[in-house]
Amino acid sequence: MNEPLVSVIVLTYNQQDYIARNLDAILSQEVDFKYEIILGEDASQDRTADICRDYQARCPDRIVLQVNEKNKGLVRNYVDCVLMSRGKYIADCGGDDFWLDPHKMQREVDMLERYPSLSLVYANYQNYHHQTGQFERNNLAFNEDILDLEDFGPQTAARFLDDSWQPAIVLSAACYRKSLLTDVWQQHPEFFTGEGCVAEDIPVTALLLSRGPACYLAHDHLAYRVLDESLSHSRDEARYYRFAVDSFCQRMQIAEYLGIKYTSLKHLFAGQFANYLHYAFLHRQGELARRLTRGATLVGYEPSLKERLKLSYLKLFGK
Repeated sequence: MNEPLVSVIVLTYNQQDYIARNLDAILSQEVDFKYEIILGEDASQDRTADICRDYQARCPDRIVLQVNEKNKGLVRNYVDCVLMSRGKYIADCGGDDFWLDPHKMQREVDMLERYPSLSLVYANYQNYHHQTGQFERNNLAFNEDILDLEDFGPQTAARFLDDSWQPAIVLSAACYRKSLLTDVWQQHPEFFTGEGCVAEDIPVTALLLSRGPACYLAHDHLAYRVLDESLSHSRDEARYYRFAVDSFCQRMQIAEYLGIKYTSLKHLFAGQFANYLHYAFLHRQGELARRLTRGATLVGYEPSLKERLKLSYLKLFGK
């Protein structure tokens, strides 16, 4: 077999301290099939690109290196790497994360091959605290495999978008069927890269769950590196809330594309509304308040009296 069965997508940007551990873990996988690593280096400003070139020189038959001249951003970089890939299946691992189990890929691919209707197979992850070097197992993990071949479709995707899907799906601990994405990309690229797309994993996972069932394996496959500063865990309040609200709005767009009623996201919205509004109130963020009001109307959320008073204040005095 000349073509790889699996393409592993690795995106990296300014990760000179992490990328070697990531690649070593992937290259140490024990499998009975051919795989490739699509390494998307997004115009880093440190030594990341040099490290990637060194690994590609050592493993030219396995690593396909794409060094971007200009920074594309996470979403566009991910999609371009997927489109470059040749595998039947896609696995990925963020440049600062790393796999824990040398049998990770083999275990997940075996399930995909055994059950052709599966859209993805995923496993548990551990949080790896970068500052201390300590591992912390995800306390939402299940200790038994989960496989329900009837559980897929728009309402299954809605559970994921509403943040009520358990065990949690992290794509870096998963392997999925590439054809389910490329078919949609050819007709509707805006689903992945349109205006308002701030994350790549949300549309990919929602689409997969709408097309086929998922299988959970009760193994720890991934170390998810917890950093002091990242896009989704920023200490900069403005940056954090901007990403959080943009992420929610992206979920709304995905729901519309998949034919899911906005009211299906009421659980997620209700859980975050007070938090977002409090930030908007403290910083007189009128535009954020207007976006929250539109969201509340769409999902059928009824703000409390206290929340309505804050919204009224921001309508009059917000920036």
